[in-house]
Amino acid sequence: MSVKSLHSVNRSLSLSFSLSLSVAAGGLLFLIIMFWMALKAKMVGWIDISSGAYSFFLREHGGVLWSEAHHYLTPGNKVNIVDAGALEPIISFLQSDDVELQEHAAAALLTLSASSINKPVISSSRAIPLLAGILKCGTQQAKIDALMALYNLSTHPDNLTLILKSDPIPSIVNLLKTCKKSSKTAEKCTALLESLLNFEDSRIALTSEEGGVFAIVDVLENGSLQSREHAVGALLAMCQSDRCKYREPILREGVIPGLLELTVQGTPKSQGKAHTLLRLLRESPYPKSDHQPDTLENIVCNIISQINGEDQSDKAKKMLAEMVQVSMEQTLRHVQQRALVCTPADMPLANCASEVSLK
Repeated sequence: MSVKSLHSVNRSLSLSFSLSLSVAAGGLLFLIIMFWMALKAKMVGWIDISSGAYSFFLREHGGVLWSEAHHYLTPGNKVNIVDAGALEPIISFLQSDDVELQEHAAAALLTLSASSINKPVISSSRAIPLLAGILKCGTQQAKIDALMALYNLSTHPDNLTLILKSDPIPSIVNLLKTCKKSSKTAEKCTALLESLLNFEDSRIALTSEEGGVFAIVDVLENGSLQSREHAVGALLAMCQSDRCKYREPILREGVIPGLLELTVQGTPKSQGKAHTLLRLLRESPYPKSDHQPDTLENIVCNIISQINGEDQSDKAKKMLAEMVQVSMEQTLRHVQQRALVCTPADMPLANCASEVSLK
């Protein structure tokens, strides 16, 4: 195809795509058609992929197409695109040396993998090891999209073992170390780790990775509420699998202050997991005697006594004191709220207090 013809096709496709976004009713249909026209170009002979023109089109328009597709494609249309055979060229782009094509392909799989119907189809197309490769060696944006796509695929039960075979832990940890701990990327990293750490191979890989456990502890302390929930879940999965083996590696990274904070300020799930993990982290999994009840304070004091390092111990003690103070304040507010709810305008507060005490 001549350069003039190529530019003609390119202008036509660009014009059609621009028009599609301005037609509210048919915008989605045009969007799908335009992306699929790009994918089908080599098959119908409009553009010879070996000439580089096909790659040129995707470099010029791929980002826009999939940026818009992410917002406009319905679950049904995502399935239709896969059914039409789109995975084959997308997989070929993942294997390309062109980093822009890799980015577009990773973004495309991120979008398509959101469909539960597509997940087993995508995993059977060799996409998982290729996404793991992008997660290891791709551009920063490609790594993020590959991570998100792998997370989407991980929610299908059969895909976790496939992801595990691609040795993703070092790459996930490296991305987690460099991303902002309150970001969506950190949330998906810890969510994927929480699932993978149910497997011993992943637990071994994490503890073998320098700073691997600390990366999770860092999110537990500084992440979003959802990220912190996944982080404590990941550490809990490790400790529940083999308390004797993983207790020390977790304690060594200074996890106690973050766990104490979660018991008071985390989501309901985080609070429960934090309590459970604290019990597992103490020296003995059982109360020492009937005179030392299994309270959170006693559990934490037991753990603190085992911590090496004055700074770590002092920080944990300070957090415990703050936690007790916050807990007391929350209890007081709860009592006051109950008193306000049950006290009619003409009833003395003392009468209401006596009623509350009888409940």
